[in-house]
Amino acid sequence: MRVTRVGSGDVAELLRFKVLSDERVSAGALRSYLRDTRNIFFLAMEDGAGLGYLPGTALRQIRSNRLQMLLYEIGVTAPYRRRGVGRALITALLDYCRSRQFDEIFDLTDPGNLAAVRLYRSTGAKPETPADRMLVYRLAGDPPRPPRAAGRQSGGSERCPGRSSTNSCVRPQTPQNEIRKVRFLRIGPWHLAQTYRGSASGGRSGG
Repeated sequence: MRVTRVGSGDVAELLRFKVLSDERVSAGALRSYLRDTRNIFFLAMEDGAGLGYLPGTALRQIRSNRLQMLLYEIGVTAPYRRRGVGRALITALLDYCRSRQFDEIFDLTDPGNLAAVRLYRSTGAKPETPADRMLVYRLAGDPPRPPRAAGRQSGGSERCPGRSSTNSCVRPQTPQNEIRKVRFLRIGPWHLAQTYRGSASGGRSGG
């Protein structure tokens, strides 16, 4: 078995292998995806047949100059499952990221997908969210962080930032089952003009 990184010039061959699980894959979209230097795509092959694939995307982060890698998905064709194909693909990704000094690789997984969870954990990924929803391969930098709690504890007071311990404030606690709705507005020149007129007249702008 051989794992190789494919590029935009390999689209026809990649589609011929029929390893992609989604039959609606567009050759044009796949070519554009592979042309983006942030994206990688590993293909496992043996005797001229495609066994499995793994795409990923490199991401910048604000807490470090090192990159993160999003492991987008991993797919293995049915006849070759449980034969080490997935492990070989992840090993290729780990080698690629280590050689380029990535900080970490992470994957968002349905905890009900037990096969995927077992694969990721058996190759070194650690959970960072409850129920194994996010699994992380730590490659460099900070030591592993404990999994985040499922929710904030209720009750008690919370100290206001920048104030002394004798001058604290109490903030309302948010129930864990409450969903906050945020409305996003698209602001254009007309809205800005209306806001300016409203501010100049001392009233509220319309719209």
